[in-house]
Amino acid sequence: MVRFFLLCAVAVFCSCHKSGGGSGPTVYTAGEWGNTQYNVAAYWVNNRLVSLTDTMHVSWARSVYVSGNDVYVSGVIGTTGSAYSNIPVYWKNGQAVQLDSGNFDAIANAIVVANGNVYVAGEDYGYAVYWVNGQETRLSGAFVSSGVSSMAVSGSDVYLLGIDTLRNPCYWKNGLLTVLPGTYAAASAIAVSGNDVYVGGQQLDTVTNNRKAILWKNGVLTALSDGSQDVVINSIAIDDTDVYICGNTTIPGSGYAASVWKNGQLLPLGTGSANLLYGWGVAAVNGVVYIGGNESAPGQTIAAYWSANGVVELDKNPAQSSTVWGIFVR
Repeated sequence: MVRFFLLCAVAVFCSCHKSGGGSGPTVYTAGEWGNTQYNVAAYWVNNRLVSLTDTMHVSWARSVYVSGNDVYVSGVIGTTGSAYSNIPVYWKNGQAVQLDSGNFDAIANAIVVANGNVYVAGEDYGYAVYWVNGQETRLSGAFVSSGVSSMAVSGSDVYLLGIDTLRNPCYWKNGLLTVLPGTYAAASAIAVSGNDVYVGGQQLDTVTNNRKAILWKNGVLTALSDGSQDVVINSIAIDDTDVYICGNTTIPGSGYAASVWKNGQLLPLGTGSANLLYGWGVAAVNGVVYIGGNESAPGQTIAAYWSANGVVELDKNPAQSSTVWGIFVR
């Protein structure tokens, strides 16, 4: 069984931006908190926690989307004490909706609400699938070892990013498969603006044996990094005409740390945090970029999001760790 959401660094864990307004943006983040005995799916509205399950189940949340006054979160609920019998769900305002699945080993990675429909994408027992209002469809060319990590909806068109049975990076537009070019490449996140399709990912540099950050625009591949450091891309967002890509880059002697590119140029993050920050999701509103992820503090990880205004820590309970995978700002 391929755990696709892990292979892709939980890229689903990416969210598209939405326009801000009113007295200031509201930041929605999705992830989980817990310890070695349990994992609790959750989301935060700014820094207010909403737990989605109890501590008797293994659960996690991977993506968040807001439509009107409703908050939608996609994820998984495991059976009591087990992470290996997974029920794909989405939560609407905290209430779980179980998705149609013929198996008890499925993953709901990404969620978008558009055109009066709830779209969820993921994997069902090793097959790339998506659900529309709870009903599952298996994608063409998606046999064993395929999956969907990220999704975008533009007008009436539905784009689903993942891997096909041959492990090729690809996306489906309204069910039609497009394989992306590039050897030793993997795709992690997708966004659409007008007629342009943007896909972020990584490609192995066979000289350095590191992964380079890459971007496909309408199928044309461009490198964002030079291969001197190992980079994994997790999320992509579009704000007006600007394209933001978020990932994690190796820091010599320290591990990985969040990186963000704007229109192909690496941005200085300047968060002021003394801890390493790992970025899993990106959103942008009115020229301000927001990153969801976690701080790597001594002995734990702390769910957090940050922007030019600094880091907002969402959970500092020393008895547990927490992480944000998806972010949505409006």
